[in-house]
Amino acid sequence: MTNASGKHTIVLLATWLGVVATPMATLAQRPFQQYETFYRDETSTRQYFDRFAISGEVSYNPARAESGEGLSSIRPDRVAYSARFDYRLADHFDIGVVVDAYGNSAGRSVGVSWVAFKYFRVVEAGSYALRLALDPASDGQGGFPQLDAAWIYSSVMSPEVTADVGFGARRVRVGYERLVPLDGPETPVNVSPILPDYGIIYARALGWEAHAFFSYKALFDPGGSHIFFSLLGEAGSYEMVDEPGDLALIDVVQDDEGVTEYRGGVIWLRSGLEFSRPLYAFTPFIELPIRQWAPSDGEWARQRLRIGLRLMLR
Repeated sequence: MTNASGKHTIVLLATWLGVVATPMATLAQRPFQQYETFYRDETSTRQYFDRFAISGEVSYNPARAESGEGLSSIRPDRVAYSARFDYRLADHFDIGVVVDAYGNSAGRSVGVSWVAFKYFRVVEAGSYALRLALDPASDGQGGFPQLDAAWIYSSVMSPEVTADVGFGARRVRVGYERLVPLDGPETPVNVSPILPDYGIIYARALGWEAHAFFSYKALFDPGGSHIFFSLLGEAGSYEMVDEPGDLALIDVVQDDEGVTEYRGGVIWLRSGLEFSRPLYAFTPFIELPIRQWAPSDGEWARQRLRIGLRLMLR
């Protein structure tokens, strides 16, 4: 490793340790809980060498859950799980299936959240990829409820340093739950006993999101192990349509006309280490929202840094 790449590695490591030691509370950028599987570790090149690869990711939010109008579930998850299966269809074409495990008022559910198609090519100084992801869930409407399209470019800056940049857009059609405080001395019988002071509003978020990221990697062994440092930007505009889950909330929905406009955004700082070997890749990471925008009215769920681990068997 050259002196220049050694300096890059030291700077990235110092930044990573500094982020770990700096807790920061910010507003959640979405009005609903959704475990983001894209844009985090995406690159334009294929990350496995056989016909297929299996990867899993678990992350933990150490922040204490706080109740608010934006809380999307009776049991908000501190731990999130995700698994992915990638398969080589052709020399420049892959397909991937993403499975998430998430919590809601009925407990924990497991289901296919995305089916992704990726086309990539190698150019002179790097490579690029076009990725289209479809949400296979059926919501009674024509077409797919959610679509996510992204363009990703990877470049080799030196033998020890690489960079990835990407842009994407998503159509959002998501159903979720909001907890709303109940006014008055009496609590309706049909309100959940878990949180007797809150009622449930079933809602749908309809809108669009824009995503962008930049990732910088410093290699530290011949197998491709590296330290990475990423900045991710997300912005969304949604129209939320409400339906009361309790009789006590009918007046609340009528007063708000059942529709709420939400516009928000967030900038994430993500960093970690990837230990890469021919048969596996092992990646501990952290994520921290360093800047956030959300509507000033209403109490939206708060969130701190998230720590996690990803393992790919290839």
